[in-house]
Amino acid sequence: MTTSPTGWTRAFRVARELSGSAQVNAVGYCIGGAALATYMAWANRHYGKENMPVASATFFTTLVDYHKPGDIEVFLDPATIEWLDNKMEEKGYLDGKEMALSFRLLRSNSLIWHYVVHNYLYGEKPSAFDVLFWNMDTTRLLSHHARLVLARVLSE
Repeated sequence: MTTSPTGWTRAFRVARELSGSAQVNAVGYCIGGAALATYMAWANRHYGKENMPVASATFFTTLVDYHKPGDIEVFLDPATIEWLDNKMEEKGYLDGKEMALSFRLLRSNSLIWHYVVHNYLYGEKPSAFDVLFWNMDTTRLLSHHARLVLARVLSE
């Protein structure tokens, strides 16, 4: 594993070059926020205050304290972790669809059964629902990063 987060470093360097700014303001959302928090810890130690490429970081729906991960903990048993690990070994990444499924299962009344009843049984057209659209906007998470997150959650 590399000793520096080269992707983040490169992205912030390019953003600073394009904007002409000495520092950028970063935003992290969900698992991207967890990755940004990890980068910020590394960068603060590596660069120091004077050379820090990021002026501020804002986090939306980001878990950074893994001591008690909340409702998602029901999916963090050894059998599920092994299944995820096997899937990641095959693909090289954790598919966002698998993450989205866990959130749908946690909120099954609003994200699954509501639509079964109203769309399928009643024949109603689905109304716009921000959480539903957010949950379908998935991204892949590289397997080594997903394993680090899962190891951190399980070690607490």
